[in-house]
Amino acid sequence: MAYIDTDFLIERFGERELLRLTDRSNTGAIVESVIDSAITDAESVIDSYVGNRYATPLVEAATTSAIKRACADITRYRLYDDKCPETVEKRNQEALLFLKDVSAGRATLGNVDPSGVSTTGEIVTARNAKDRVFRLANMEGY
Repeated sequence: MAYIDTDFLIERFGERELLRLTDRSNTGAIVESVIDSAITDAESVIDSYVGNRYATPLVEAATTSAIKRACADITRYRLYDDKCPETVEKRNQEALLFLKDVSAGRATLGNVDPSGVSTTGEIVTARNAKDRVFRLANMEGY
């Protein structure tokens, strides 16, 4: 599962910027393969930081808005290669600092346990009706 996709990047940074960064042959269209490669690189960076605390790749429940934002900022930085504006570089550095904090235990991914499973929402149990604790046979004498 990808942490983000092209639509997420367009929503955050605009179609014009992504077109400028990916359309190296002047076709007039965003080149998905360039974006996919940068996203894959960003996800590898994220996994290398959070992998000592969480199961990677992160499952959808663990892909918090902070992870998506970090992935977008790192992806954008990667798309710029060496001609990166100061604000893009700063956001990349902030994303890496966040990931370092997660790795060191100073920040978390919210309600996600180390296996990467969300600890909020539906409660799942391995028990079924046959495992009932309060059965008639168990209640004798009460």
